[in-house]
Amino acid sequence: MSSLSFTATTTTRPPGYMADANTSPLLRYRAFLPTLSAPTLQSTAAKYLVIFKPLLTPDPFTKTQKAVERDVTETTRREDDVFRRDPAKRVASLVKALLPFRELVESGQLEPEKVKGVPLCMASYKWLFHSSWYRVKPSDTARKFDHEENNPIAVIRENKFFIVSPVDATSGREPSVAELELQFNRIIAAAGETPDVYPVENNPIAVIRENKFFIVSPVDATSGREPSVAELELQFNRIIAAAGETPDVYPVGALTINNRDLWSEARKDLVDATPDGRNEECLRMIESAMIVVALDDTKPITREDVSWGMWVGDGRNRFYDKHQLIVYDNGRSGFLGEHSCMDGTPTLRMNEFILATLANGKIDLGPSTVSNPSSLPEPQQLTFQLNDTVKNHITSAAARFDALVAQHDLNVLHYEGYGKYPMKHYRPFRDIFNTLHGPPMARASIVISSVFKKMLKEGEDLPEIYKDPAFAKSSRWELSTSQLSSKYFEGWGYGEVFEDGFGLSYAIGDDYVRWTITNLKEKQKGAELRHYLAEAAMEVRKMLEAAEKVEKGKL
Repeated sequence: MSSLSFTATTTTRPPGYMADANTSPLLRYRAFLPTLSAPTLQSTAAKYLVIFKPLLTPDPFTKTQKAVERDVTETTRREDDVFRRDPAKRVASLVKALLPFRELVESGQLEPEKVKGVPLCMASYKWLFHSSWYRVKPSDTARKFDHEENNPIAVIRENKFFIVSPVDATSGREPSVAELELQFNRIIAAAGETPDVYPVENNPIAVIRENKFFIVSPVDATSGREPSVAELELQFNRIIAAAGETPDVYPVGALTINNRDLWSEARKDLVDATPDGRNEECLRMIESAMIVVALDDTKPITREDVSWGMWVGDGRNRFYDKHQLIVYDNGRSGFLGEHSCMDGTPTLRMNEFILATLANGKIDLGPSTVSNPSSLPEPQQLTFQLNDTVKNHITSAAARFDALVAQHDLNVLHYEGYGKYPMKHYRPFRDIFNTLHGPPMARASIVISSVFKKMLKEGEDLPEIYKDPAFAKSSRWELSTSQLSSKYFEGWGYGEVFEDGFGLSYAIGDDYVRWTITNLKEKQKGAELRHYLAEAAMEVRKMLEAAEKVEKGKL
């Protein structure tokens, strides 16, 4: 396992909370945490009316009020690394720093998250590693694989899939960074070869390069030793070389960009294309892998180009059903989260752990060179057998993806006139500065109401509140905003929720605020919103500076 130069600290139990001594530290508070409280219908109805009163004229508000009153009466009866520009070197260090966090999560030794000393439920952390999302009719599902039997990393290069194991299956030894680098270099180099198949129990990583999938093991299969960063770098360079410079014409990863029903049908056809089970085994190795690494052969520079690449990429060199580390040929890197099974908090913590560990030198990277490169097994390329039906699925999926991306726009505003330190100086709450307009609680009530709307039984009448025009107006919002901030990464983002809306994520640095704006080109104008955001930010700053001068003048 990874050697860290710090030791975990045991925190005291928060006052008023019990801990289960018979379970792991990660989940020790879970059984005693309070469940989410369900407010009374009357309380929710009162808040609902408070939200709408300033938004409606008297006559529509009266209608809304009556609809609410009827239903209540009836229902009461029921960051960038400048030292690692080489892609194999960069991904090797990221994987090396990821391994100890994976170990903390899978062993249950990770310290639980707390907000103001109060522990949070950590159950969703199990979906960070060795898990995959499955598009199944009529509803999707997810699967968690045994981490002791399924430790590989799936690597994609030139649309080809590879598997690499970060832990030796026998000894449990983690490779050095040099060994990992060797593995990734092997994947890069091995695209045209057919290496021996790795056993599943080798904890592989799936790697994608040039739309080709590779498997590389971050653990020595004989000794269990974790490779050094140099060894990992060698392996990733092997993958880059093996993938070559020609992308796979029929990228299997493109199937995962389809909508749920189409991917479900295509997956069945992909499995059926090889009666001997070859394609199904390739999918299983990718889906059970520790994580997917996408090695893109592009070199984005601008904030917009990097954001586009992280958000959607080219739709080919990806496997969207799993979490993915994305590394470009200029060493820039990012993370694409599979959001169905967990919120952004666990993935934020994982990324901060990786980047902080590297930045602060708290992990032993191992020897800087690989003493015996030939001792490291070559990464394995996963070769899918495709018939015409599957090829048509891939071609159609890629075309739909290209058309959808072409309809979208993305803009980034990096405003350096404000940030965490100025906000502390002027004392406004940071999120209030970024969302001064509109009541935030409206969104939660809308979501809850929508859930209950879907609980109607067959033949049951729709309550009046859902027929009210005000409810229809409240069931959509132009701005979908959220905030994630860290000193270790530049920004983040996501798509719009409604066709005529914006995805508006933001991150607050020490001396900047960064907004990422996404929208459909025909419905909204992202460049104009960026312009007005910059104007508004400048106006707020000038207002606070003027207010401060007035206060000082009174002293």
